[in-house]
Amino acid sequence: MMKKTARQDTNTNTVLCKFCGNTHERDKNKCPAFGRRCSKCGKENHFAVKCKTKQDRDKGKQVHHVTERNSEEYEDIRSVTTAEILTVTGKEASGDKTQNSQLFAGMLIGKELVKFQIDCGASCNVIPVNLLSPDTQLESTKTVLVMYNKTRLHPLGKCKVKVRNPRNKKQYRLEFEVVNEDCRLPLLGKKGK
Repeated sequence: MMKKTARQDTNTNTVLCKFCGNTHERDKNKCPAFGRRCSKCGKENHFAVKCKTKQDRDKGKQVHHVTERNSEEYEDIRSVTTAEILTVTGKEASGDKTQNSQLFAGMLIGKELVKFQIDCGASCNVIPVNLLSPDTQLESTKTVLVMYNKTRLHPLGKCKVKVRNPRNKKQYRLEFEVVNEDCRLPLLGKKGK
């Protein structure tokens, strides 16, 4: 069975266009998509409504991480990429898989490896004061942190901290809201400043 991509009206020279989705004369210059760029795939001469790029491939190509380079040797992170991971439990033989509800990243602060919890629901980065060097200067902040259970926490201040990824040796400067020692784990939120 052959699939028709454009229908032609026999009385006039019009077609249902496979590039724009409209009916117009059979002339590429009459097509509103001609010379225009697709918002889905970025290629020219068709609209997103008629794009043949597969949806699954596009999902993995969305931008989730933006960095800003300074003249120094570190980068500012504007956001953190999060990923859903599946871990195999002790029931490997039966093929049961469970979804891990917590995701962690080990980063170096100075020479100490610190375990950060990645929290895609958090809108900022949070670090306990005891993980900072004693000479770290805190800036005042008017931010009030609202926890998942709706409780409120007033940070001690905010600061920028240099952290290094031990795997690729890249150094980043992240802004953290600083809280007291009761917070056991530092958090990397979905947006860093």
